[in-house]
Amino acid sequence: MRFRDFRRLLRDERGAALVMALGVAMVLAIAGTSLIAYGTSNERAADRFKRSHDSYQIAVSGIENAVAQIANGTVSGRGDPYYFTSLAKTQTFDTNEAVVWDGVLWDDNPNNSTNPGGSTPYTGTPTDTYIPNLRWRLTSTSTVPAESGPGTISRTVTADVRLRPETSIVRDEESWEYVYSWKTGDPDGCDMELPNNPDVQSSFYVAGNLCLNNNSSIVGPQFGSDPDVKVNVRGNAILKKNGNDIGTSARPLTSLFVEGPLGCKYRANPYNYMCTDGPPPPGDHVVPDSQRGSPAITVPVAQFDDWYYVASPGPTYPCDPDLSSGTYPTFADNGAVNDGDLGTLAIDDMASFSCVTVLGELTWDASTQNLTVDGTIFWDGNMEFDPATVLDITYDGIGVIYLSGWFRTRQTKICSTYTPGGDCNYSTWNTDEDLLVVATGGQTDFSQCTACGIMLEQSSQFQGALYADWSMGFQNNSYVQGPMVAKEEVIQNSFTFNYIPPLIKVPFGMPSVTIDAWNILPPTNFTG
Repeated sequence: MRFRDFRRLLRDERGAALVMALGVAMVLAIAGTSLIAYGTSNERAADRFKRSHDSYQIAVSGIENAVAQIANGTVSGRGDPYYFTSLAKTQTFDTNEAVVWDGVLWDDNPNNSTNPGGSTPYTGTPTDTYIPNLRWRLTSTSTVPAESGPGTISRTVTADVRLRPETSIVRDEESWEYVYSWKTGDPDGCDMELPNNPDVQSSFYVAGNLCLNNNSSIVGPQFGSDPDVKVNVRGNAILKKNGNDIGTSARPLTSLFVEGPLGCKYRANPYNYMCTDGPPPPGDHVVPDSQRGSPAITVPVAQFDDWYYVASPGPTYPCDPDLSSGTYPTFADNGAVNDGDLGTLAIDDMASFSCVTVLGELTWDASTQNLTVDGTIFWDGNMEFDPATVLDITYDGIGVIYLSGWFRTRQTKICSTYTPGGDCNYSTWNTDEDLLVVATGGQTDFSQCTACGIMLEQSSQFQGALYADWSMGFQNNSYVQGPMVAKEEVIQNSFTFNYIPPLIKVPFGMPSVTIDAWNILPPTNFTG
């Protein structure tokens, strides 16, 4: 091989090696650049994640600020759809981080008129003719600067805050001071009749004519500490027997209004336009003189359709398994409003159970015969207490039980407190702590009471308030302490009407009571 050829070969091998070396260097450079870029990308991703996390936490703080604003508001203001309008809804931090929040009040009662069957923003004001199911939908958006480079990172978080009416609210319905009968036009001339009740101590509001028969009398307070006894008759007052009195000289009524065109009638004597204390009859049986000009008191109305959807426990808010225990009633039904498909609930036949939701409670302790109520409860059917022997039930709490059907007790006492003799203790009942209301929308025919929604039989007692869309029946030495509202109170045998205590605060679900005071529950349903 000639030297010249050898040198060319050497040169070519050197060139190849050089090319190879240059290629390896380029690969290593590219790899190094990729590693640097990868590390930088990871660092930026970590920065973005950190800032996104920071942004989320700041957005959550906006939700917390909104909840605090609701909590710090008045109990009535919490249910105001324009509550947030005049409030500060932004916060800026030292690092130029900021958050902005706001709230929209929603009504989840599908019986609403704006969007029947669904939720809708609530723009109303409190009334006694519609029961909303209110929920604040809170939205909070945060903005934070990026960790490196220009731009910002934002997060939006939403959450719900349910409003629960205060357990007891100030009563605004005057009808709950009386035994209220709204029936008028009975063919026999008696729309509300007391047939055999010698010592009636309740206040009465009678939309039609009031009749006293046999030895019935309404008497006023005996002691200065006794509640008022007021009688307001929108029709005429008819005293059929010699022993009938509407107030006596020893126990005069607190007030007496008789608004009917004829006034009072005593036995076979003619009507007197005014019922006066003194001759001629019936003055000797009426104390004090009757007055005219009292304003009419509207009969309360129970919103059964609304409470079907809003009550808790109820058909749409059944017992929460995480909060409840025992074999509790199944409140959920087929979704048809007020059709009574759940049948008759006989609590006294059940073992102990506790049905609890975030909004209410119905608990039965079979060993102590104690019933606990809280909030507004709806059972799409009837309720009955019909034990084999006398049953003394003590109840605790403030609440309303709505029934689409009827309510019946037999030899059952349902009281807040008892006397040593085993009867309801009317002198120690604290209505601010314990007040049970039963409201019925259905009816059936009981013995001697046609189309009755409530029936107390055979020495039953009840301490609380009763409401029926139809009539109520009372038999065999039963008695009640508390207001009652019905088409008619049908009295058989001897029934005792006791003093009606002054109810200052009542359960939020009481018929025709305006809900205008709200508590808040912890926020839920976080998204974002």
